[in-house]
Amino acid sequence: MLFIGNSFTFMSEMPKTFKNLGKAAGYNIVVKEFAAPGMTLSGWSSVQSLTAILATETWDYVILQEQSQMLSFSSYNPYAAVKLYERAKSGPGNARIVLFNTWAYVSGDYFNTYPVKDSYDLMQDRLNAGYSWLRRCMMGETCSGTGLGEGVADPLLAPVGEAWRRARLALGDNPMALYKSDGRHPSHWGSYLAASTLFATIFNESPVGLSPSYRVSAEQRRKAQNWAAVEVGV
Repeated sequence: MLFIGNSFTFMSEMPKTFKNLGKAAGYNIVVKEFAAPGMTLSGWSSVQSLTAILATETWDYVILQEQSQMLSFSSYNPYAAVKLYERAKSGPGNARIVLFNTWAYVSGDYFNTYPVKDSYDLMQDRLNAGYSWLRRCMMGETCSGTGLGEGVADPLLAPVGEAWRRARLALGDNPMALYKSDGRHPSHWGSYLAASTLFATIFNESPVGLSPSYRVSAEQRRKAQNWAAVEVGV
């Protein structure tokens, strides 16, 4: 598993949590990550060490996570993301691509929508639409300005953001339990929910009952696993 993203990926050691879930389910998972604060997929597309790894190493899955706001913008250019997709698909492992559909900020993205008032739900809806649109680009549908031809595979879309929305509804007045104090980055519980949703999406299996509780309580583990399983439909 190769994770490509930023702090939404590496915060609270999410790839390690994902690996532990896989181990509990009987999978021997090798995880590597290219994740740095504030990084975009456009930025990663020009990193030569990543380009080399995609060209020479075998990966079953490559998980792509865009910067937390980018896919909520109607002006988003998918060229770099689709180039990463193409490089991963043309590598020796013909990797399956997974789009890590992220969550919205706790109160939306006020500074980038001013003077229009934003909200958590509005931002989440925009992110969902953006990731769905990017997935269609990778499937070969027309994306203006990319000059790309038909896609060669159907990328998986991991509905992490919608799993968070389900969790927020359950948590009621305490949505910050999923976030760090900045209202953007994931707490350990939020990161565990992300890992559980990715596990359910990639393996098409329910994470419910898997034993590791890395940095979360048994009750938090149980709830996160259930939210993920219901959202993915496994």
